[in-house]
Amino acid sequence: MKNDANMKTDLDLNEIKKNKFGDQYFSEINHLTFDKLPAETLYSRDYNALFDQDSYLYIVVGSDSGLFYEFVKKKNQNLDVAFLFIDYKEVIESSIYLKQAGWNSTPKLVDEKFNFTDLLLTFKHFILNRKIMLIKSYAVLDATKGSAYEQLWHDVELRFSQFIKGEFDAQSAKVFEVERIYNAPDNLIPVKVLVKSLEGCDAVVLGGGPTLDESMEWIKKNQSKLIIFAAARIANRMAYEGIIPDFFVSVDPFPWSFDNAKGVLAFSEQSVLITSFHAQHRLVSQWRGAHVFAGERFAWQHDGYINNISAPGPTVTNAALHMAVSLGARRVFLAGVDFCFAGGKTHESLSEEAKANDLYGYKSKMKLEDNSGNQVETEPAFYSAKHAMEEAIRFYKSMAGVEVFSLGALSAKIAAVSYMATQDILLSMEDKATVMSPVFEKCQITKEARLQTLKNIETEFNNQLKRFNKLNKLATDILNTIPKVYDQKTQQLKAKPAAQVSKTKNKVMHLIGNDGDMLVNYQAAFFADSFKAVTDENNMSNNEVSEQLTAFFQGVKFSSSHFSEAIEQGLKRVKNRILESKSTDPCELLPIWRESHEMGRAYIWQSSNLNCSLNEVQQACLQTSLDEYEAEFSKKDHHYSKMLVKKVSNVATLFQRAEEAYRNRNVIELRGLFDHANSMESKEASHKTSFVYFVQAMIEELEGDIEDAIDIYLKVEMPFFRRISLNRILNIKINQEKYEEALFVLEALCEYSFDFMLPYADMLNLLGNRLAAMEVLGMYISQKPEAIDARLKLVQLQIEMDQKKEAKKILNQVLDISAENKAAIHLLSQIDNSD
Repeated sequence: MKNDANMKTDLDLNEIKKNKFGDQYFSEINHLTFDKLPAETLYSRDYNALFDQDSYLYIVVGSDSGLFYEFVKKKNQNLDVAFLFIDYKEVIESSIYLKQAGWNSTPKLVDEKFNFTDLLLTFKHFILNRKIMLIKSYAVLDATKGSAYEQLWHDVELRFSQFIKGEFDAQSAKVFEVERIYNAPDNLIPVKVLVKSLEGCDAVVLGGGPTLDESMEWIKKNQSKLIIFAAARIANRMAYEGIIPDFFVSVDPFPWSFDNAKGVLAFSEQSVLITSFHAQHRLVSQWRGAHVFAGERFAWQHDGYINNISAPGPTVTNAALHMAVSLGARRVFLAGVDFCFAGGKTHESLSEEAKANDLYGYKSKMKLEDNSGNQVETEPAFYSAKHAMEEAIRFYKSMAGVEVFSLGALSAKIAAVSYMATQDILLSMEDKATVMSPVFEKCQITKEARLQTLKNIETEFNNQLKRFNKLNKLATDILNTIPKVYDQKTQQLKAKPAAQVSKTKNKVMHLIGNDGDMLVNYQAAFFADSFKAVTDENNMSNNEVSEQLTAFFQGVKFSSSHFSEAIEQGLKRVKNRILESKSTDPCELLPIWRESHEMGRAYIWQSSNLNCSLNEVQQACLQTSLDEYEAEFSKKDHHYSKMLVKKVSNVATLFQRAEEAYRNRNVIELRGLFDHANSMESKEASHKTSFVYFVQAMIEELEGDIEDAIDIYLKVEMPFFRRISLNRILNIKINQEKYEEALFVLEALCEYSFDFMLPYADMLNLLGNRLAAMEVLGMYISQKPEAIDARLKLVQLQIEMDQKKEAKKILNQVLDISAENKAAIHLLSQIDNSD
């Protein structure tokens, strides 16, 4: 992934500080962080838990002038835990701790232009196991808004989110491959039959974004002059507006996609449906009109490769644009293709999302520029889709000379796409009927050709089922043999089992053939341990050899088993289609349609059997099928709507949005959250009330009504929000220099976490009550004897109280815990020199 960020740090690295413990750092970066305690003590206190994790990769943003890097370098003895530090090049070149560090060192160190795809070279095992995390250094934690390290974190988080989402999505092709198999009996006509059908035409791609609203009247007025490609999800909006798209496009494989797009089924007789090979099978199977599919019918290498046009994503509008260009459109206009939250909305005004106000279901902090020059909010999937479309358009322009225009003034600015107001567009096509009539003709298939295609698919599925079942058996055999390859006592290689493993492995590899990537990508996690790093690949231990073999063949076993199960279901669907083509009795088919939740098949069967004479019972079966389909089609309270309600009521997401708005002093956003939270459904009324009070208090605080803010913060009861509310009150009291009142707040916070006893002790000391502070620290240490920082705080107070004997005793205890603790050594020396 290319980093296009042009970050200027303006860091002043001339002022170098060295604390009394010998830690050296840039004051511009770390300020007073290491002023009172050594770096080692602070990192041990705050980051020690990282080293206890089982197999994890931590990407640390900022090296704290090299001190964090140095700590990890000395500390990390766990070979299953890896660290990668990212810092500014100028810091790397200036820090005494980073002179010899780089990509080939341990831990690894890179600069701000690091390409995240390089992680795949060394750390693929962690990524496949999803054991990877971004960590903030002290420099980032303490960064102020607009500072160099706030900017570094924002850039790294953005690029990392894009990278990791792409990798995680690519790791599992399971849902796509299962849908490919389920769709095979309905994917009969490849979209490539329509190549050049739209040569020279003007087309418009309609997405579900908010700016669709502003283009609606122009589209209605000019629909006879435009070839319209619409995302299936906006079918209900099209019906409401009286617009009949020429093509609907659907790509999403997920079960809820049917709920979101089923309105498209009402257009079966008027539009052409283009689906990717992995579109939701219930949508594809119940479409009863002209249909073509994109991509290959089968994932594996096979005879009869179609070489079909693909439907590249990641969103349906990316695929729709590709279809328009591939079929020959000369100019393509984009409406509702926003890739951002245009006007503070996520989708067009009549969508389920707009009704649910689902903006508040997103926790993204990402921004991009719109066509009007504004910085607007977006989310990772939209951001990635925009970049994918930019790359595609560059290709279209170079190969076909296509022009692409955006009709949304508030849509995301797309490279190589100009904004064009609808009043400035001149359309030349008089009537598109002459273009679309041949398109519908090319989408027809005879009953005989359909039946033959189904039989061919059945044969292919049977062959592949035998293949995957055999793969599964061979993998199982080899897994049973691997433990016998080495003698348990002598660890010597045993010839017979080793030969058996080698022979079986050759059979497995022969069966896999050129489909290795397909097998791995089906569910990469099955093969994750195959990518586990070994110390020396040319000199592996017996255990490492066994582990690698076991990991690979377990992956083969699991993946082949899953493919077999999917193909068995695919075979069942093919046989059902063949039965449908021959059966004259809807009562025979009714239970099949019910089992697959595809009652719309009844309409398809009916249209193919218009001359079939049905008795009373058969007519009743057919009518029952049609009635059940209509009930499902008209159902509003479906799975997707429930998902949306849950999404916009997610308090964790709402809290993140509130915190971001608070940091940015965005009162307008907080007011929107306040209104949304007031109106949302909640199973826990007290939780909702607490969140509403919490947001209201933040608004009052930002508007300067401090006392009102405190009163409202105190109304918050839910423990999670009450703790944060008390923290806010604490900060207010400290800023007001009302330390006595701050002490009472800290006392309340101690009920939520024992760790608040440390600042409680600090506040007591600040107020002159040193003995009470020492008592509190003693209580804390009795509960957390490993807390070195608390012991050192107590020692410093004891020295000030001339309790040197007690101080030396505690310092020796610290050295028993951490023999090289710089602070303890320094303080002991200080005591000895004062005697």
